[in-house]
This record gives sequence, C-alpha cells and structure tokens, in this order.
Amino acid sequence: MLSNSQNELMKIIKEKGADKEYIDNINIKLSKLRKKLIVYFIIIILLGLFFLYYISSFCSVYRYSQKYWVLGCLESFGIDSLAAIIICIFLAIFRYVSIKKRIKFFYVLANIISIIL
Repeated sequence: MLSNSQNELMKIIKEKGADKEYIDNINIKLSKLRKKLIVYFIIIILLGLFFLYYISSFCSVYRYSQKYWVLGCLESFGIDSLAAIIICIFLAIFRYVSIKKRIKFFYVLANIISIIL
C-alpha cells in the first residue's frame, strides 16, 4: 500500500481538468508518493538491519547449525521462486489464450486470480 499509488494517479489522469489544476494535482500526488516511498524504504532498511542482527546472533549462538540454516534458507527461497514462476506462467498462458480466442471471461478470471495472489 505504501509503494503502489497507481489507482490514485490513474484517477487524476482520467479526470483531466484545466491545465493548471491538472498539473497541480499531479504534483501533489507525486509529492505524496515520494513521501510514501521514503517511508517504505526506511521501513525496509530497518527491517533488514533487524533481521541481519537476528541472523548474526543466531549464528553466533548455534555455531554448528549454520550450514543447515543456510541450506534451509536457500531451499525456501528456491521453492518460493519456483512457485511464483509457475503461477506467472499459468496466468500469462491464461491471458494469452483468452486474448487469442477472444474469451472475455477467461481474461477477467485471470485478472481476478492475479489480484488475489
């Protein structure tokens, strides 16, 4: 929610008013988006530092389980990435078929699935 302002910007673009108001509204939304992104990146950096501290303390206390911890992280990352790739390929094929065969229901269904996931 902090990094995605697409709906707000699309709403302003569709409601194009006078040039002066339009540019002012865009500048206001962009300044809000800039502030949101700054807060988002500060939160991400703080969480990253906290997790780095946690990993360092874990690895210093449990010296003989470091190898298994790293292997577990790599395994988890691999499974998560593989699942995301499979879902993206499935949605892309679903949309491609719906566009080629001109079946609006499948396209809408693919959009709903992508929103849910």
